[in-house]
Amino acid sequence: MTKKTLYHCSTCRSWNGTDEICRLCGKPCDKKDVPNKRGGLYYIGEVDKPLISVTSILSALSKPQLMPWAARVAATYAFKNPGASLDEAVSQIYKSRDKAGSEGTQAHKCLEYIEAGGTHEFMNPPSKVDQYVMAYYKWKDAFPHKFMPIEHTVYSKKYGYAGTLDAIVEDSSGKTWLIDFKTSNGIYNEMGLQLVAYKTAVEEMGLCKVDHMGILQLVDDGTFNFKEMNEPLKTFLALKLAYEWQNKLN
Repeated sequence: MTKKTLYHCSTCRSWNGTDEICRLCGKPCDKKDVPNKRGGLYYIGEVDKPLISVTSILSALSKPQLMPWAARVAATYAFKNPGASLDEAVSQIYKSRDKAGSEGTQAHKCLEYIEAGGTHEFMNPPSKVDQYVMAYYKWKDAFPHKFMPIEHTVYSKKYGYAGTLDAIVEDSSGKTWLIDFKTSNGIYNEMGLQLVAYKTAVEEMGLCKVDHMGILQLVDDGTFNFKEMNEPLKTFLALKLAYEWQNKLN
């Protein structure tokens, strides 16, 4: 894992970025080699303190759409396995979630490889990841674009958060799109909050101007859904306050 060298004052309990002397008390700081990301926080050399990850902030939002899914997974397992205990049935929720997460991660890696010039080799019959890749190829045909070489880890020093975006592309008319790839069962409003957080960070860093934001949902039958999103930044920032309150970060 990539690490950064940052400096922390044990007296003031404050992070001082790459400054070896504490800005508050003037004493020497302790040198800390920290990973770029750890425990829901990003450590950016140019920023005095750790930044909360966008995905951690979004975790403060209730996701009612997951309740029916979780109930269905547990109930289906119990129906197929009448002798299973309650704990066994409930554990299937987490196993199913982790499996879906792993497949989504694999799909993201495949897309990065394709955009870097690689070729995906499909299995016979195609796996779920193959279906996601098929959906991606179909989207590429339907939405001509070129990828912009932009650093994927972005941050807002002004608002105190950081995150890793999937892609920024330029469409055939020259407009820039900030795109997030999803392998979830739907497109939900909170996904737009993730996008507007990234957009704000990208523009604050001066990387480019973002004209549009969109979610590309890759479906495991080889189809896709593409939706433009335009959620307000103020809602994301309110959620950040809720996350900080929940975790007593301030």
